[in-house]
Amino acid sequence: MAPESAAPEDTQWDERPRGALSRALSSLGWLIAIVWVLGMAVYIVWQITSNDESIRIESMIGFALLSAFALIVLSALVDRLKTRKNDPYRKVQK
Repeated sequence: MAPESAAPEDTQWDERPRGALSRALSSLGWLIAIVWVLGMAVYIVWQITSNDESIRIESMIGFALLSAFALIVLSALVDRLKTRKNDPYRKVQK
């Protein structure tokens, strides 16, 4: 017979960034992602209406997307590393 354990409170399952650094990284990552999407939309409209091609702007758009993704992942990693040592549910399997 397996020992019974109390279900954790709803606040324990909150996945929002916990620390100031991870919140800042996550916010910056989402901001870059939103700006990238808007910039991509403007760029597509511009490409459709003109015949001009520019490799430089495509490189900047690609770099912005990768930066946004990296910052969002880094913010999650910062949270996981911060709570890893004292996480009471670390060894609990679902």
